[in-house]
Amino acid sequence: ISRYLSRLPVRARPDSAGYRARRFIRRNIVVAGLSAAVVIALIAGVASTTREARRARTKQLKTEQLTVSLRSVAAMSNTGTALLARGKLDSAEATFNEALAVRQSFGDAPDTLLASIIGNLGSVAHERGQPKESERLHRESLEILRRVLGPGDDKVAISMNNLAVALSDQERWSDAEDLHRKAIAIFAINHSGSHTLMADAENALAIALDMQGKVAAAESTYLSVLDMRRRLLGPKHADYAFTLSNYSQFLSAQGRCDESVKRSREVLALRGDVVPESHSSIAASLQTLGSCLDKLGKHNEAGKALQESLDLSRKYLGRESWLAANSQGVLGEHFALVNQYDRAESLLLGAEQMLVAILGPANPRTQANARRLVALYDSLGEKAMADSYRAKSGASSKKLERRTP
Repeated sequence: ISRYLSRLPVRARPDSAGYRARRFIRRNIVVAGLSAAVVIALIAGVASTTREARRARTKQLKTEQLTVSLRSVAAMSNTGTALLARGKLDSAEATFNEALAVRQSFGDAPDTLLASIIGNLGSVAHERGQPKESERLHRESLEILRRVLGPGDDKVAISMNNLAVALSDQERWSDAEDLHRKAIAIFAINHSGSHTLMADAENALAIALDMQGKVAAAESTYLSVLDMRRRLLGPKHADYAFTLSNYSQFLSAQGRCDESVKRSREVLALRGDVVPESHSSIAASLQTLGSCLDKLGKHNEAGKALQESLDLSRKYLGRESWLAANSQGVLGEHFALVNQYDRAESLLLGAEQMLVAILGPANPRTQANARRLVALYDSLGEKAMADSYRAKSGASSKKLERRTP
C-alpha cells in the first residue's frame, strides 16, 4: 500500500516494462509532460521543416520548368522570325501560333515575350497583304509593351513603326507619318547622335512622305537615311542597299530615270556576298531598273531585268506571294509596251487572279494591275474589257511594293 501510494511498482501484481513506465510517469507527471511536449514539438518541427522543404523544392522545380519553357517559346519565336525572313509565311505563322499557345498556357500576365510573338504574327499578316489584321495585332503588341516598359522604350518605338507600316498598307499615310515621327522622337531621346534604330525609322518615314507626294521632304529624308547608314554601316551593307533601292524607286516615280538607273545599278553591284540575291532589294532594284530602261527605250535590256526580277521573287518568296504576282504584272506591262500582246495578256490576267486571291480586289496593288489591263485593252481597242477593268482600278497610282526592314 505504501509503494502504491508512493506511485511505485507494487510486488502484488505481475511486473512488466510498460507497468514500470506508467508508474514512473505518474510519479513524475510534470517532467514527463514537459518531455512529451518537447518530443511532440520536435516531431512537429521536423514534419513542418520537411513539408516546407518539399514545398520549396516543388516551387523551385516549377520555376525551373517555367524558365526552360519560356526559353522553348523564345527559341520557337526566333525560328519563326527566320522563316518569315525567308518568305516561308505558312511555316512562320504556324511556329508563332505554337509559341503563342505555349506562352499563354503560363497565364495572361503581359510581358515582352508575349508582345513580341503577337507583333511577329502582325508581320506575317503584313506580308500576306492583310493590313487590317496586321494593324490589330501590332496595336495589341504595342499596348502590351507600353504597359510593361512605359511609353519611352526603344521596343515601344519599334512597335510603333510596325504599326505605322500596317497603316501605310491601308494608304493611311498621314497616320503612319505621325507614328513614324513619334518613334523617331523616342529614339532621339534614348540615343545621342545617329543610330541604326533612328535610320530604320527615318527610312520608313521617307516612304510615307513619298507616298503622300511630299516630294522634297521625302527626298531629303531618303538622303539623310543613306548618309546615316553609310556612316554607321558602310556602303556595303544590306540595309544601305535597301534604302538605295527605295530611293531609286522614288527617282523613277519622279521621272528621273537616268538617276534611277544609276542607283539601281549601285544596288545590283552589291549582289553576292554583301547582299544575297534573296534580299528583297535585289528583285526590287531589277524591277526598277527594267521599268526605267523601258521608259528610256532600252526594251531588250529592260525585259531581261524584269524577267530576272520575277524569277527571283518566285524563287525566294514563292508563287503565292503578292510580290511575285506584282512582278509578273510589271513584266506583262513590258510586253504590252513592245506589242507582244498575247504574252502581256497572259501575264497580266494571271497576276490579276493571284492578286485578287491574295490581297483582294480593293487592295491598291490589285488596282494597279487592273490599270495595266486597262492600258492593254485600250491599246487593243477592246473597249468593253478596258471599261470592266477601269471600274476595278481605283484612283491610286502609287507603287506600294516597297518594304521597310
